[in-house]
Amino acid sequence: MQGFCKEDGQAVLALCQRALGLLSPQNYVGHFYVSTAQYLSFYLTSINDVEAAITSMFQGYLITKEAEQHALAIFAAGYTAIAMIGAGQLHEAQRLTQQAIHLVSQMPRERMLPDVGWAMVSQAEILWEWNQLDGALSLAEEALSLCKETTSKRTIPCILCAYAILLRVCHAEISMQHVLPCSSLNASVQTPTSISTSISLLSSPRLTK
Repeated sequence: MQGFCKEDGQAVLALCQRALGLLSPQNYVGHFYVSTAQYLSFYLTSINDVEAAITSMFQGYLITKEAEQHALAIFAAGYTAIAMIGAGQLHEAQRLTQQAIHLVSQMPRERMLPDVGWAMVSQAEILWEWNQLDGALSLAEEALSLCKETTSKRTIPCILCAYAILLRVCHAEISMQHVLPCSSLNASVQTPTSISTSISLLSSPRLTK
């Protein structure tokens, strides 16, 4: 579907409209997949309508959340947040990903889809933008932990994004230590306790196949 969307987003949108006319309101899975196809068409093709992409995927989030299909709702929230971040809607994305992370905490691990880490990665990206390095570090590490529990190749982009955030946080911490005088550093700056864990992760990443 993603490759098809890239070739002809308008054709996919037309098919989505036809599909919506055939779906019953109770068919939440069907509505979710239509929302996803619309999102990809708006966001990844020459249509390039970020606001429409956000609206489409957010509808998928609302439908699946109301149906208590938490795994699909988490997926939808994560992808919606990606577009929101690109559009500069950081506060909206932060609220949405916080809701999704709350859903993650309510789910047994065996019922999670490979994409659930996107909500945490998206919020880690937001916290990085706000210079909240400890929070960004913690969420990126948790996203990695979730992604590595599945053998699906669909987790690889999420894993790479999480590692990219870890690298940026580590670089920021190292830069801070070099810039500040030693006396000031010892008095007022504490390296996060999890930074050593991150460096260890970065030195030996293991991507699942």
